[in-house]
Amino acid sequence: MAAREALASGNYPLALQLGMALLQANPNNGAAHYIVAAAQAGLGNGREARRAARKAFSNAKDGTDRFVAAQVAAKLSLQEKKYTLAQYWLRRSVDTAPSPQLRAQTIRDFRRVQGLKRVNWRASFSATPSDNVNSGTDEAYLIIDGLPVVGSLDGASRALSGVVAKADVQASYRLKQSSTALWQLTGRAYVREVALSSAAKAMAPTLSSSDLSSATYDIGVVRFGKSGSGKTAGTSQLGFNLGRNISGRDPYGDYAKLSARRSFSLNESSRLSLGASYRKTLYKNAARNEADEYELRTDYVQKLASGAQFSTGLVLGHVDSERGNSTNTSVTGYLSYDFAQKIGPAKLSATLGARNTDYDIYRIGFIPVPGGRQDKNVFSKLDMRFVDYEVSGFIPTASLEYYKTTSNISRFETDGASLSIGFSSNF
Repeated sequence: MAAREALASGNYPLALQLGMALLQANPNNGAAHYIVAAAQAGLGNGREARRAARKAFSNAKDGTDRFVAAQVAAKLSLQEKKYTLAQYWLRRSVDTAPSPQLRAQTIRDFRRVQGLKRVNWRASFSATPSDNVNSGTDEAYLIIDGLPVVGSLDGASRALSGVVAKADVQASYRLKQSSTALWQLTGRAYVREVALSSAAKAMAPTLSSSDLSSATYDIGVVRFGKSGSGKTAGTSQLGFNLGRNISGRDPYGDYAKLSARRSFSLNESSRLSLGASYRKTLYKNAARNEADEYELRTDYVQKLASGAQFSTGLVLGHVDSERGNSTNTSVTGYLSYDFAQKIGPAKLSATLGARNTDYDIYRIGFIPVPGGRQDKNVFSKLDMRFVDYEVSGFIPTASLEYYKTTSNISRFETDGASLSIGFSSNF
């Protein structure tokens, strides 16, 4: 009581002396560690205060005491501009927030601290078993509609099973910020590795797992802008990126990309986005080594009265390439629905989509395909977020995906399914 009284009256030296005496008697006294933390903070000893707050958290007797200790540690970290450490302690306090209101406030604090950081990054990792890691076909023969020619397909062209591992690391650095605009330097490294199953190795003995590996490395500058407020609020995004694609451990192509996007609030519950991009690719080790890619897209999001969310989009794409078989035009559409209520322990979202890709001119070796190549693809995805098992703001996730492609060339008749399991932030 004397230590608390000294602390309340601002007599930090006395509070610290009494707190240390209490800890001599019982080093596991969480309340004493809290008193020491508050006294050290009052004396301007940030590092010692944070150390004491950490011990107060570890020795707290109940959830409320842990929440208070974590909040103090977050505040002390913020005062020293240790933003990542402050976010760590805010995450620790989420688990023991005494009320929904304090939990919501902690999440808002976390997001505000996020906005103070000049450097931000995020990473995702997954390992996914798949029955088609190479986008192969189930067909044993090469059949081209409109031609009597029939050939056989080697094992490397067939659907092969295995495990796909992916790592995606993205980082940004705030260059300049005002009330209406934000400039960022961005970077990304995306790596995909494949481990073929024993059955796949037996079917395609000349194909190695590294042959199916791929990676993309990217650096760019992006400007985010905002205009209006309330129902008329809108955002814009303009970006320029340089990158390199790797295929089978070897450089595949370098590219430069310019993109723009504009988003409009139609009303309080709906939003429309329009986007366009242009990408120039220079392929490695090819006589005809240039390609121009164009894309237009629109996305619409509607929040429903039930709390669910519906979204739909349309993407138009065109590739004009010196590599004849690469020139194509595509149309992609999708529908997505986020369920308002949990089903069992998970919140669900489902996506259905279709894509049509048309290659005006296509050759198989020296054989021209009559009418070119036409692929029709359907895809679906079910995302599950197990919010009941949240720990420090992170939740387990699972995604079940299925796709199927039909084509006038049997080599491109594919289907496959995969299951991904991982973790993601809930805020």
